[in-house]
Amino acid sequence: MIRRYVVAAVLAAGLATPALAATHYYVVHSMQDDTCNVVEKKPKDKTWAMVGTSSYKTKDAADAAVDAAPECQPKAAAPDDSQDEPQDEPQDSVPDAPQE
Repeated sequence: MIRRYVVAAVLAAGLATPALAATHYYVVHSMQDDTCNVVEKKPKDKTWAMVGTSSYKTKDAADAAVDAAPECQPKAAAPDDSQDEPQDEPQDSVPDAPQE
């Protein structure tokens, strides 16, 4: 009788261990503040969009995907248009002589 309990406990532990270890990580992009995060649950609401189409088995792999994803890169600042305007020519320190 004890043998049955031991066998049942071993089977239960053997079946539960893979389920506990099956953690998946997802890279998500926030539509509100334009940031990326790594989460353990697949996003279901519309404030988060999944980056890519797959999950990652380790958090390190998901973090590497955040660094590589174009959606997660900082946006480039708009170029400064004031540099394109022509500069006034420098004035001579000595005024030109009046022409007659």
